[in-house]
Amino acid sequence: MVLFVARRYPQVLLLRNSGRHGFEMAIRYGLRSYTGGCAAIFMADASDSPQDLVSYFRLIQEGYDCAFGSRFIKGGKVVRPVSPLCTATFAIATI
Repeated sequence: MVLFVARRYPQVLLLRNSGRHGFEMAIRYGLRSYTGGCAAIFMADASDSPQDLVSYFRLIQEGYDCAFGSRFIKGGKVVRPVSPLCTATFAIATI
């Protein structure tokens, strides 16, 4: 999937972590490796809303140093997709 997107958008890179694995290690590796002006940690299983990412980016453009969302604050929630297969199928279909 990443390689498919990277063919169209050369700024998209696939990183391979040869060190310790796991969710936290993947985030650390990505944050050490990115070269842009800001970074977003965004779940690929569609449990994060794309609209939230847009909202965070707008805050950064307004001059804030960082923006966070939380499922633990009032109004916060996690929406689970029907299945990972459904998510992958939707992602491929929209690209």
